[in-house]
Amino acid sequence: MILSKSDQLKIDKEQILALAQKIYGDVEISKSNFFDWQYLDNPDGKAVVIVAKDEENNNSIIGVESILPMNLMVNQKIIKASLSCNSYVDPDYRKKGIFSKLISFVKNESKTNNISCIYSVANDNSFHLFMKKNSHEISNLPLLFRPMRLSNYFLFPLSTFLRIFDIMWKIKKNNNQNIVEFNDYFDESFEVLCKKVNERIPIIKHRTKEYLNWRYKDHPTREYKTFVLKENSNLEGYIITRKTIVNGKSIGVIVDFLVDSNTNSEKINDLIQTALYNFWNSDVSVIVAVFGPSTLEYQLLSKNGFKIAPKFVKPQSAHFILINSDSKDFDKLKNYENWFFSFGDYDIF
Repeated sequence: MILSKSDQLKIDKEQILALAQKIYGDVEISKSNFFDWQYLDNPDGKAVVIVAKDEENNNSIIGVESILPMNLMVNQKIIKASLSCNSYVDPDYRKKGIFSKLISFVKNESKTNNISCIYSVANDNSFHLFMKKNSHEISNLPLLFRPMRLSNYFLFPLSTFLRIFDIMWKIKKNNNQNIVEFNDYFDESFEVLCKKVNERIPIIKHRTKEYLNWRYKDHPTREYKTFVLKENSNLEGYIITRKTIVNGKSIGVIVDFLVDSNTNSEKINDLIQTALYNFWNSDVSVIVAVFGPSTLEYQLLSKNGFKIAPKFVKPQSAHFILINSDSKDFDKLKNYENWFFSFGDYDIF
């Protein structure tokens, strides 16, 4: 077996996609346009992809570990960071320690590329392997949950019984004229808001207009909706949402949500209500979100009916981990209370 950084992604692309297809089937990770978007078009830089090859089988790719450049702002200073994702090994080659070797190689590669830290969100299966490689768990991410049309989540006859309770969660239309659905490309005002948030929360993904447009406007396989609160042309808050299907259930997702802490909380509440009203009209059964309990955004969502999710909504844990860090800010990075981290900051939604 040979491990190496793929310096010819466009050439290795076909094999990488074929391996993803073999493991996961016909999903977005096995799509050509998703590959180009995620690995090649990221405005923070091209992905670093580590591949394991079987030299006895025509150097066929049997394992992949990818890190995507995701620059962070730490106390207003930009640091070079990466998100580890898309880790998989050919089923025919499992239990041979390949995944473990891929992780070790990535750590060494981060030093070569001057990456200050690599972070990830691992499921229960991979989490223990990462821990054996001296990764640090920042948090078991708290999943926020709010019922909407809860009857749609269950099958007959329970769904019929629960329908009478759906009215409890019904959202009324909000008429705040300063809140609109945003259909343009993201501009500098979103960067300004990100910097304001970084003044109250030490660590946040650097949300440049280029990054936001790449992440939400140019995504080849997903559709997002953005709602903004603006007064006198000043952006005071935004919510990015997505409707998706999980285990056959229609789920609403608050992917990203940032607010100016100087804005009146009632106005922010109107922004949240506008997003929830859209979810109600979209017939979603429940809404989920991820935000740290120390953030203002978490507190505002809690006031609008969001609670820590019960186990039936959260089938497995999501471990937010720090895989590697050579940064002098290590103590800050390993403390979850210092992070602003949402679904939009990793690739699940």
